[in-house]
Amino acid sequence: MNFKSGIVFVLFLLPALFLPQAWTFRVLSTVEKDGKGLSGASIKLYQGAKLLSQSVSGQDGDFAVEMPPNGDYMIVVSYAECNTKKIQVSTFGVPPEVGDDRFRPSFEIGGVTMAKPLYSIDYSALNTPLVKIGYIPEDKKFDHDENHTEQMLKALGKIKDAEKALIQKQLSTCKSGDEALKKKECDLAKKLYEEAIALIPQQPFEVYPKEQLLKVQACFDKKDELLKKQTDELAAKAAAEKAAQQKAEADRLAKEKAEADKVSAEQAAKEKAEKDKQAAALAAASKAETERLAKEKAAADKLAIEQAEKEKAEKQILSEATATMAKAETERLAKEKA
Repeated sequence: MNFKSGIVFVLFLLPALFLPQAWTFRVLSTVEKDGKGLSGASIKLYQGAKLLSQSVSGQDGDFAVEMPPNGDYMIVVSYAECNTKKIQVSTFGVPPEVGDDRFRPSFEIGGVTMAKPLYSIDYSALNTPLVKIGYIPEDKKFDHDENHTEQMLKALGKIKDAEKALIQKQLSTCKSGDEALKKKECDLAKKLYEEAIALIPQQPFEVYPKEQLLKVQACFDKKDELLKKQTDELAAKAAAEKAAQQKAEADRLAKEKAEADKVSAEQAAKEKAEKDKQAAALAAASKAETERLAKEKAAADKLAIEQAEKEKAEKQILSEATATMAKAETERLAKEKA
């Protein structure tokens, strides 16, 4: 009896449960980026893999999405180069007596923040909807799943902390690069700025280290210029020292040569004087000998002349004596003959 009555009661309610409901559930929110409302963000509504509607956020980033009852939906918010955010909505479970013509349910989400993903950060948590919205029979209204929201807030907090740590590490690396650049440690500065770029190789984070790398190149150029200047100065100094050494050596050799030439000249003069003295002495001796010989010759010549004259006189005397004797003999003979 009671069993049959229960069946009758259920059969009586079936038409009311499956009557079409005219209400729609509205989700409202704002798309934000860098703390400001972002217009032009893509807002798509899916039921499973089927795209039901699509729109873009307004000038202030506001958007609203309407969903019919008795369905599971996914609101997908996206913007170029930013992480995609999802909102899960279920419009099941609204009793017919609640979902009448006067039922205008809505739920407002504080804001959906769009941001570019940072290199090396794990964003897999964003594959899960940020918020799960459904009808709460006890409260007779649509609300979010607080446990899920709390879990997602923790996950988002971890992502944010990881982003902050990465950004802080890059900033610290850039700061170390700035200190190295200030000290003219070009190689270290270059290494640090390249590490900073590798940490977050995307704009705007790579803009500053890339700009600093241009200064590093200028640092290298200036360092090379300074090194060249120092090298040139050292080369000039070495050349000057070498020239000074060569000059000193040349002066020393010239001095030694002058001294040697002086000694040589003095020696030559001394030898010449000695030779001249010897030549003079020899000439004097030769002259004396010549004069002696001449004198002896003159004396000999004089003696010879005198001897010749003497002999001549003697011969003359002898001749005259002989003639006289011959004449006397002749006269004697003639006398004797006579």
